[in-house]
Amino acid sequence: MKVIVTICILFWLSSCVPVAIGAGVYHSAKSKEAHEYFMTKFHQTNAEREAKGLKPLDWCSEAYHFDKKWAMKDKNCKRRIEAYEAGNLNALDPNVPLPLDDAQLDDSIKSYTKTIELNPKDAEAYYNRGLAYKKKGNLKQSQADYEKAVELNPDFAKKPYE
Repeated sequence: MKVIVTICILFWLSSCVPVAIGAGVYHSAKSKEAHEYFMTKFHQTNAEREAKGLKPLDWCSEAYHFDKKWAMKDKNCKRRIEAYEAGNLNALDPNVPLPLDDAQLDDSIKSYTKTIELNPKDAEAYYNRGLAYKKKGNLKQSQADYEKAVELNPDFAKKPYE
């Protein structure tokens, strides 16, 4: 019996501990410097895409693929990731806004405002923030965001504004 217990312990130590250590090393590899480098490259890539007339990359989608735990710190991004992992394959697509619950409107507005601060030419963020303002009853701000979205990307004039 002692031999079986010893073999089980050795097996557990030889397989589980390296996996646990590896996971810890992997997570710790996403240091503050790694996140700063990611943000620098993200902004650089979006500037290059803008210069070529291409749509900017979505921060939430890119951050999710880089470091899920980090991306989950943003409340709106967390909501999108949770919806994606629950089976909504469009949840990480910034062109398909998730339905906004009343309890999440303020957080959504803050998150879209943060996105706009990082990328003032993100028409999708203006559009989605406008939808949140509209649902909150702030029609003046909603209209201003909608007009800005259309100014940045005329295709938004074709989208239903519900």
